[in-house]
Amino acid sequence: MKTTVPVSSTALSSCTYDDETSDLIVTFLNGRSYTHAGVPAEVYQGLVMASSPGTFYNEMIKGVY
Repeated sequence: MKTTVPVSSTALSSCTYDDETSDLIVTFLNGRSYTHAGVPAEVYQGLVMASSPGTFYNEMIKGVY
């Protein structure tokens, strides 16, 4: 099942997570979306709960998945 959550960020607009495939789709305020495969649910939860989702994305997801 896919879940889309809006995030409060100066860079990100929303995050969509598919718990069946572990795909994470990150949508930026400029409209661009990036799909990251094999993202653990815990990492997704960390992203949507982060005080700075953009920083969390850059440090924990970008270039890793």
